[in-house]
Amino acid sequence: MTAELTVHTPRSTVVLTADQRWVVRRSGDEIRIVPDSADDAPAPAEFTYISGWTFVSHIAGVFVLDGRPTSRLTTGLKGDVRLTVEGDGAYGAPDRPSPASDQVASPRTPVTLTKTPSVVTFGRAGGPAAIQLHDLSVEREHAAASRLPDGRWEVRPLNGHLLVDGNRTGFAVLHPGERFVLGTSVLRVPAGEQPLIGEWLPSIQPAVGGRQGGLLQLSNVTVVRGGRGKANVVLHDVSCDISSGRLTAVVGPSGSGKSTLLEAIRGDIALAEGQISVDGFPASDVVTTARPSTVISYVPQDDDVHEQLTVARVMRYAVGLRSAADMQRSEARAVAERLLGNLGLADKASQPSHSLSGGELKRLSVATELSSTPHVLFLDEPGSGLDPARERQLMLDLADLARNGTTVVCVTHSLSALEHCDHVVALRAGGTIAYLGPPAGGPRQLGVDSWTAAFMKLTQPDRPDFRGLQVLRHHQPRAHLRRARPLKTLALLTARQFELLAARGYRAMALLLALPLLAALLSLLVTDAGWRAGPKSAALACLLALMSALIGASLTYADVVTELPLLRRERRGGGSGQQVLASKFIVSAAVGAGLSAVLVLVFAALSPVGGSGSLLHPPPLVGLYLPLLLTCLASGSAGLLVSALSPRLERAVTLMTAIGLLQVAFNGVLLDLNGWARWASTIIPARLGVAAQIAYLGGGPTPMSDPLWRHSTRAWAVNVFGLALLCLGCLVLAGVVLERRLTRPGIQRRGT
Repeated sequence: MTAELTVHTPRSTVVLTADQRWVVRRSGDEIRIVPDSADDAPAPAEFTYISGWTFVSHIAGVFVLDGRPTSRLTTGLKGDVRLTVEGDGAYGAPDRPSPASDQVASPRTPVTLTKTPSVVTFGRAGGPAAIQLHDLSVEREHAAASRLPDGRWEVRPLNGHLLVDGNRTGFAVLHPGERFVLGTSVLRVPAGEQPLIGEWLPSIQPAVGGRQGGLLQLSNVTVVRGGRGKANVVLHDVSCDISSGRLTAVVGPSGSGKSTLLEAIRGDIALAEGQISVDGFPASDVVTTARPSTVISYVPQDDDVHEQLTVARVMRYAVGLRSAADMQRSEARAVAERLLGNLGLADKASQPSHSLSGGELKRLSVATELSSTPHVLFLDEPGSGLDPARERQLMLDLADLARNGTTVVCVTHSLSALEHCDHVVALRAGGTIAYLGPPAGGPRQLGVDSWTAAFMKLTQPDRPDFRGLQVLRHHQPRAHLRRARPLKTLALLTARQFELLAARGYRAMALLLALPLLAALLSLLVTDAGWRAGPKSAALACLLALMSALIGASLTYADVVTELPLLRRERRGGGSGQQVLASKFIVSAAVGAGLSAVLVLVFAALSPVGGSGSLLHPPPLVGLYLPLLLTCLASGSAGLLVSALSPRLERAVTLMTAIGLLQVAFNGVLLDLNGWARWASTIIPARLGVAAQIAYLGGGPTPMSDPLWRHSTRAWAVNVFGLALLCLGCLVLAGVVLERRLTRPGIQRRGT
């Protein structure tokens, strides 16, 4: 049965059905609720049904729902509701006349009916704040502003970050006209003694519903690449305006600078000349004062999502990692469901991502980026790998996004995709603009009869003057804002890592469990005397340490290298390499601890542990468990370091094989280590793992020749502490390496 909602307005009653979206139109105090049409102008409010009825107002302080002034978002509507405008009934006359038409106020010309009090609060839509922002990176109660006697305003953060001039600050005293940043919304202090609340609304705010996204402007943009003083101009004097409300395609032959243009707009490379702005603000300011991907989002050619997870889980983690720290699970779930519904994936929510078709996977990749409510959305070759039907459907979806207010730009080689675009930026070989305008006019202006022939002409470069350009061979990473509550981000990443581990399936879990069982059984072939001093104690210690090292390495060596493209996307959303590594280490440590416990307990059940001559403290099981656990963790940290260093999985496998051979050769049992080799080998986990066991048991082959093998509690503790330091050192080094890899090089500037 179709869900229905009855809405009573002052002059009519309308029954809404869940099979379409309903928009609210108004003229003065008259309200009309009609089905949405793609040809209509954006509306000030709308009713939608996803898993329940939701009312969204795109203008603050206008509508009254069931006798109460609405926030931007009201969910859970059922049965009958009454919708009026503020000023009708008990709420008195408005401070400003209502607009006389259905025209929607944009963020730059807001309609509001309420004057600002002396203290005003800012927060996310749906919260208690007076000024509500459609920005998922804003806290429910983010900041407050107090008016000072001299007309200035003191702005202080309550929960989230406050940024002024690109710097985080605890408070700021601002004059009218000055800007500040909350989340990704850039606000300007209004003038006047008692400004209207609408005048605080962001001059830049993420596109939601009918609101306008960012106007992207490029002025005389030049990008230079090269080395050893030789300049290679990739883009030269590129100027164009890309507005919201239309789908823009960037086309050109290979080598014309299309991908470089995306990198420059995202802030991954600097400009030799020119400027890029979003809604009149320099893109460098916006990108460095707000989390980059929430200003300008980028969907790469490859669909980088965790295909082991279900569609719903992928979206919930995407929303959680890109949204404010105080967003509740229910709110994040509602946002994820809305995004999936908007992109036609609601019926796929319970399916594993790997079961999606190419077009559906691309739409899921788009949805993950839309979870950050970006101002501008870029896509690199969105139709790559799709058949014509799926490519057409994807382009229609992107056109819908553009009509709903997001600035959408796609780089494409597909000529069939151009028929769905509203605007084309054609680049010529050499990085100059050959054409700007509607797709139909491109071939005519280029003097040909089709875009196929036009591409032939675009391969012919012009010859601009490149004198005066030079290349600087250093790189300064752009500013990057960390999340206000990193522990919540770490908790999300850790939960996702556990889920990814579980998604490997029962066979993979069985193989992991088989490793400690195999080690315990192999130990019986070494000696039947158990873990105690004797002629075979060193060989047994060697076997147990090597198996522990193998378990640790197998848990981590592929974790980073297989996820690098995805990690780059998440880093632009405010994450960090250290948080990712910490989450992976936490999960591998938990699994390693469990597998090490299985190894020790099974071994203890089959053979005696400890005995005469062993240390009295700690107890035998602890004396065996701690070295094996820390050997496992240290090898796991080394695996993370190798994974962070490796460009491909094959390289990681090769490096881990080499490290495994070193652990066999230099653990102190197979070879007689003397001189520098004895001390250099202490960076090998198995070396310290073997030494800790021999120090506990005593009776090694040459117990006094190696200080690490001396039979004492102190030597045992030194080995255990060394393993802990080795684990920590590899983990820290892996974090540094990963951060450097996630920061792309390539800054160039014009010489003077």
